[in-house]
Amino acid sequence: MTFKKVISALLLLAMCVGILSSCAADTSPAVLTLDKYKITANMYNYWASTSKANFLSADRTMTDCPELWASQYAEGITLGQYCDSLIQNDLKKTLVCLKLFDEEKLKLSDETVKTIDEGIAMYLSEYSNGNKNEFNAALAKYGANMDILRNIYIAEAKREMLYNHLFGEDGKMALTDGAKEEYFQTRYCHMQIIYINDKSASVTDEDGKAVMNADGTPATRALTEAEAKKKKETIEAVKSGLAAGEKFEDLYTKYSEMKKYENGYYYSVDASYVSTLFNKMAAETSKIEVGATTLMEEESGTYIIKRLENTEGDWKNEKFADFFHDFESIASLAAFAQYIEPYMSQITVNTEKIGAYSIDAVVPNYSF
Repeated sequence: MTFKKVISALLLLAMCVGILSSCAADTSPAVLTLDKYKITANMYNYWASTSKANFLSADRTMTDCPELWASQYAEGITLGQYCDSLIQNDLKKTLVCLKLFDEEKLKLSDETVKTIDEGIAMYLSEYSNGNKNEFNAALAKYGANMDILRNIYIAEAKREMLYNHLFGEDGKMALTDGAKEEYFQTRYCHMQIIYINDKSASVTDEDGKAVMNADGTPATRALTEAEAKKKKETIEAVKSGLAAGEKFEDLYTKYSEMKKYENGYYYSVDASYVSTLFNKMAAETSKIEVGATTLMEEESGTYIIKRLENTEGDWKNEKFADFFHDFESIASLAAFAQYIEPYMSQITVNTEKIGAYSIDAVVPNYSF
């Protein structure tokens, strides 16, 4: 880029920062209200759109269609309903945070506000070359304009600052090692899994190597009748073996198609994993006693799970490191959620308006 172009870009960015406050105010009705604090319909639309994009990006095999959101997530609940409940619950937490932010007498630094304004200005510059009408038209697909986007970013910054103030590394309520161990023992499930893929088979080339799709995911094909029959027989062999008193570990060694973690898996009932399958595993395993088993039939195959005992300190044991990358963050966020929980029931929900922004109805926001 030439010096002249750099100067032009900087001038345009400065102009953009100067016009951020010139958008129309958010006059949409409140959908979530707590005292004087509110989440408007337009703000909710934006957050739902962004959450939808994040969800779809987590699994590139999923296609945004009515059938996806109507599919069963758990007994009596569709995937769409599950996602909607997550979004609404998270925005209720944001609303509580806005109230507590003021009660704690916190204030965003000038630098934080400046960073937010410069970020939006950069979007304006790069997306529409400074044309705010064009930029606002793009944001309108997600219920926003520049002014609403700024309010959203401010709200998110306040929530983050409140969290760090209370439960961050140097927060006044930061968790001790004892509190982390207690959280691990009560909110993590240790399990071993016998996995049988009775839904599909990998596509391989003439050299036996896996064929990949254009999006980088492994190509699969339907099972032949003979393959499907063999898979069913394998599942029945595991079930009958357990019923006859055979050791789970022996059946795992003999039949499981997934043996990466011979010491088992750890999943939290509180975490939001990239794959909702892990959330379901944690939820189902939490319902059974140590030593008991449960079976999950999923689109990716059949999972026969045995609950194992949580061993003290496993959250800092190197052999389980793959399951505890974000452990301290998850534990602290759970404590934070528990701290603000008493305020959640005080929130008024406009159920008539909020239904218009269900995950199956909003446009996914991959851009802003």
